[in-house]
Amino acid sequence: MPYAAIAQTYTLEINAPASVLHSVPKENIESALVIRGFSKSPNASSLTVQFSSDSLIIKESGVKEFVTEDTAHKTLYYVEALYTVRCDAKCYDAQKQLVYSAVYGTGQSKYRSSFMATREEANAYWENNKESLKESFITGVLSPALVSIGSKLNAKFGGQAAANTRYASAKN
Repeated sequence: MPYAAIAQTYTLEINAPASVLHSVPKENIESALVIRGFSKSPNASSLTVQFSSDSLIIKESGVKEFVTEDTAHKTLYYVEALYTVRCDAKCYDAQKQLVYSAVYGTGQSKYRSSFMATREEANAYWENNKESLKESFITGVLSPALVSIGSKLNAKFGGQAAANTRYASAKN
């Protein structure tokens, strides 16, 4: 296929577990990774963007104690969770050469709930809210990652009239 026929197209491949796609639907990923000036194509493209995400990993979770430093020395309880969810993006040109790569969520994140009066209340909070908190953890990592990836792809390749110029310079 001649270069001119594929110069303004891109293919998007998404590889993420169902738990991630439940929190951040495929449609949201697709809309975040649109490259201005390019048409999305399932066929031969000048660019292929691959987005991948791992499952959320809760490394540690539990109820923690906090003793106030005032004269009452009151003990309060909160839930703490340490988690990771890694995602990455790669972009290849028509010759399968890597032209962009980024990795997000490589560090460990920490969640702390508000303080509660009893350990039982904190345990119940975690058990009753665990699934929605997990979704929030995933969204909290993937949403800014997708914004960043989309911005960087558009800075490097996007734009109506300048798309071919930027693409050509990106190959060098």
